[in-house]
Amino acid sequence: MDSHAGGGAFAVPRGTARRTERGARVAPFLHWIVDMHGRMQGQRTNPGYGHALGGGVAAGVIGGAVIALAMLVTALVRGADIWIGVKAAAAPFLGERALRPGFDAEAVAFGMACHFAVSIVWGVLFSALFYGMSRGATVVAGALWGLVVWFVMYYVVLPLAGLEQMASQAPAGPSILLHVLFGLAVGIGFLPFQRPRPELPGPITGAPVLS
Repeated sequence: MDSHAGGGAFAVPRGTARRTERGARVAPFLHWIVDMHGRMQGQRTNPGYGHALGGGVAAGVIGGAVIALAMLVTALVRGADIWIGVKAAAAPFLGERALRPGFDAEAVAFGMACHFAVSIVWGVLFSALFYGMSRGATVVAGALWGLVVWFVMYYVVLPLAGLEQMASQAPAGPSILLHVLFGLAVGIGFLPFQRPRPELPGPITGAPVLS
């Protein structure tokens, strides 16, 4: 008997298929998060861990300030509303209110707080991965890190936050450029905290793999 007879008795529901597709897209990111956790767990035995962590926070703040300033200048040059870019980071929490034109004090404050919180997370992850590199390699890694940030934010974080339309409508070229600028700022901001990585007393256990 045809399995699709009688209205497709064995057809996969559309919502289930969509969730399965989204899960398949997110799985590599979850693997990466687990690997990052393993690296950071290993670095806690490193005497320079606290120094690198503080540097990651500082580098994230610097990167967040640079990309915020760049978005402000871009909006001014284009004659666009300068407040939407400031409020947009709060869209997962405030919804349409964060995307309306004009000034909204609460939305602006919340948007800036969200923006810098996310920037700090990326800065700390950068410090966990690239602590111990040379100064030149750190700057190059920062530029590449910007590409990673752009990809994860636009293809994982925003869709999961229900902002897939916002991600799809953003022009790829300017978005990539802004995030490379962010990564460069993070890398340069981390330079004062960069140190040669001391030898650890034993090998770091690899991160578990999600099945």
